[in-house]
Amino acid sequence: MNLCRRRDVSHRRGRKAWHPREQCPRGGALQPIGVVTNHDSLEAAVVIAKMAQDILQGRIDTSAFADNTGPVLRAKVRRIAQALDRRDYHHVAQEQLEFRLGTELTPLLGFAAHTFVRATGHPTSEGPLSNPVQNIAAIWSLFGGWHDFLDEVNARKVNPKRYDLEVQTRPKRVRLNPDNKFERWRRQFEQFGAIEMKRYRQHCRSAILAEQARSPTFTRSKIRDLPDGQKLTFFATHYDRQWLNKNLPRQTGKPALPSVVAREQRREARKRELVLRRYEDTIRHDPGRRITRAFLLSETGGESAYKRGMGTAELESLLDQCADDFETWSKRQIELVTSLARKVDEKSKWAARETYEGFSGNAFSDRLRRGKAWIEKNRD
Repeated sequence: MNLCRRRDVSHRRGRKAWHPREQCPRGGALQPIGVVTNHDSLEAAVVIAKMAQDILQGRIDTSAFADNTGPVLRAKVRRIAQALDRRDYHHVAQEQLEFRLGTELTPLLGFAAHTFVRATGHPTSEGPLSNPVQNIAAIWSLFGGWHDFLDEVNARKVNPKRYDLEVQTRPKRVRLNPDNKFERWRRQFEQFGAIEMKRYRQHCRSAILAEQARSPTFTRSKIRDLPDGQKLTFFATHYDRQWLNKNLPRQTGKPALPSVVAREQRREARKRELVLRRYEDTIRHDPGRRITRAFLLSETGGESAYKRGMGTAELESLLDQCADDFETWSKRQIELVTSLARKVDEKSKWAARETYEGFSGNAFSDRLRRGKAWIEKNRD
């Protein structure tokens, strides 16, 4: 919807003070407006006439209307449609105009189905609307007057591309749920008849029993290693669970195999060795660092469990010895700073432990900071 480029609101062949006539080809037949009886249509006609009078008397600057009216009205229609969660923009425009203009004035102003398509900015062979009365009626229907409409026009004049991009409707992407193989198997088994279900149950049981006879250490977790094993596991656990629990019970509560115990012990020994090495390297190369459990356990397998205190007794004991609390960390900091200060001046107060002892929290940190600053300033 737009005011036609190179065409003023006045008729191109009319007088300077334009007064639409019954034969006006751009304004349509206006004489029937005088017989309108609908209250909403009468109010709308009066307001539209006043808005047209504002233009004719020069109270409204129409210089920017040619390039901005269409995009602004289209953006308004899109905002209304987005608020209603709809995408049929020309229907939204039709409903909005008919609601504001009334049932009698809408057809008298020449609004038809094709006009609403042009009103939403869809490209047509006729191009945007150039009828001044229809443009003014659309502005009043969507904005309620000149004030809000002119604000939007001025906003678009600043950066048209950004304005149009902000109101652009993003496409809806409907993502279909993937066809899960377990759901496919469930649908397949539920569609089985009694004979098919019995036949597949015998096939599943025979496959499991054959492998169990072949391997005495066979467990239910190894069913998936059989040919088509995942499907067999799904069927046995969902449709033949009683037989599975009887012939291949769970291993929960049974003592672990000696090989498993030995493997876990070796793993714990490697973790303790890594923690101790990291502690010693930190004390040697970065004594100012505060050593925490998280730092000692970083990049070790299952570190989150050990951070919660769920490790073995040996590892927990080692962590308690190596991890810093405030007392151990502060003692190491005092020893570090005083040793550096004695190298600069043995008689300085920063070389005495009493300068730092007895403080805690921010006061202790402030003393350390001042001591390190003095060392840096007086170091040769």
